Amino acid sequence: MKKKVLRSRSIYIIALATLILLLSANSTNPYLTLLPYLFLPIGLFLPEFLIPPYFIASLSSNYFASAQGISFTRLLALAIIAGVVFRLIRRGKILQKKWLVHCLFIMIATVISFLLAYDNNIDALFIMGLNILVLIAISNLSLDSDQLVQLFRAILIAVLVTTLYYSITFVLNPALLDYGRVTIAEDVNANRFAMMMAQMSAFCLAYIYVTKKNLVKMVCLFAGLVNAYLVLLSGSRSALIGLILGFVLAVLISSSVQKKITKRFFGMSVLGAAAMFVFYSVIEINPMLAYRMNIGQIVSSGGTGRWPRIVAELQYIIPMHLFFGVGQGAVNETIALSQFISNPGSSHNFIISAWAQLGIVGLITYMSFYWRIIKETISMVGERQILIIPLMLILAAVINGIGEVIYSERLFWNALALAALCLSTYSSGRLSKSGTNLKYQESMKLYEQD
Repeated sequence: MKKKVLRSRSIYIIALATLILLLSANSTNPYLTLLPYLFLPIGLFLPEFLIPPYFIASLSSNYFASAQGISFTRLLALAIIAGVVFRLIRRGKILQKKWLVHCLFIMIATVISFLLAYDNNIDALFIMGLNILVLIAISNLSLDSDQLVQLFRAILIAVLVTTLYYSITFVLNPALLDYGRVTIAEDVNANRFAMMMAQMSAFCLAYIYVTKKNLVKMVCLFAGLVNAYLVLLSGSRSALIGLILGFVLAVLISSSVQKKITKRFFGMSVLGAAAMFVFYSVIEINPMLAYRMNIGQIVSSGGTGRWPRIVAELQYIIPMHLFFGVGQGAVNETIALSQFISNPGSSHNFIISAWAQLGIVGLITYMSFYWRIIKETISMVGERQILIIPLMLILAAVINGIGEVIYSERLFWNALALAALCLSTYSSGRLSKSGTNLKYQESMKLYEQD
C-alpha cells in the first residue's frame, strides 16, 4: 500500500511540474518563470522524475525558454546528467559500455566536421554533445522493470497534461486557428509545432497497445487524435506522413513479431477510415491546407524548394566535401549551396542533410548507431510490449525526416534514449532469466492500477 501511495504522489508531482512548465513558457510574470527552477534539485537525487517534463520541454527549445533566455531544456538535461553521475558515484558503479563506443565515434566525427566547417558556431556542436550525454545518462538510470513502467506512465501523464493545456489554449484563443497554418506561439515555426504534436500523438497511440485498461485506452486514443488533428492544422506534410506511417509501421512490426496482425487489422482499418474522413473534411473547408496537401502543388514547388537543394547537394556539395561534410547546421548548407543555386538553404532531409553536413564518415557513424537501436528494439518488442512506445516515436521522427533535419533533433534523440533505457533495463543482470517474464508481467500490472 505504501508503495502504491508513493507512486500516486509521484504522478501528481509530474503533473504539477509539467503544468508549471507550460504556464511559465513565454510568461511575462517573473515569479512564474522562476517556478520551474524549484524542480531542478529533484534531479540530483531522482533524475527520472525530471524526464517527463524534459520530454515535453525538449519538443521545442524556443517555446520553453528560461528566464535568462536559455532553453529550459538544457537546464533539465544538465540536472538529469548530474543526477545520474551522483547516483553512479553513490552506488559505486561505472557507466555501461553498451552505447559508449558508438557515441564516442559520433562525437569524434562531429568534432572533425565542426573543425572543417564554413561557419564555426559552436551551438550545433554543443547541442549534439548534450544529446549524446543525455542518452548516455538516461540509459544508465539503473531502473528495474517496475520503475521503467512507472516512468513511461509518468511521461504519459505529462503528455496528457500538455495536450489538455494546448487544447484549452486553442479553445480560449480561437484566432490562433484562423490564420492558415496553426502554431502555438509566434516564435514557434508551424513545422516545429507539428513535430511536437506528432511525437505526443505517437506516444499516446503507442500506449494504447501497452495498457489493457479500457479507460486508459480511450483517453490515449482521444489525446492521440487531438494531437494528430493539430498536426493536420499545422499544414506540415512531413510531420503528418511521419505520424501516420510511423504508427502503421510500429503496429505492423510489433503485431508481426507477436503474431497479432489479424487481431489488430480491424481496429487499424476503422481508425484509418475515420482518419481519412477527417482529413478530407478538414482540407475541403481550409484553402491553405488544401493548397499545401495538393500533390500537384508539392511536385511543382519541388517540396517547397527542397528538391533543387537536394539535387545541388548530390551534384556539387557532397562530392566536394565527401568525407566530413560542410559542417553541422543549416547555415553551413546555405553557405555551401550559395555558390551553385540562387535560393540556397538546408535541404531539410534526414539523409541528404546529414550526408552534406557530416560527410560519408559522419553519415555512416550516425546511421549505424540509429540502426543498432532500431534493430534491437524491434527484436525485443515481441517480448517487451512497452518497447512499441520508443519504436513508434523513432519511426515517426525518421519518416518526418523526409522534410526535416531530424538526425540531430533533441526530440529524436530523446526517443532513442528511451529505447536505450528499455534495452539496458531488460538486457542487464538486474532481472534473472528465470524471473524475467514473471517480473515483467508483475510490472505491467502497474498500468492497470489507480
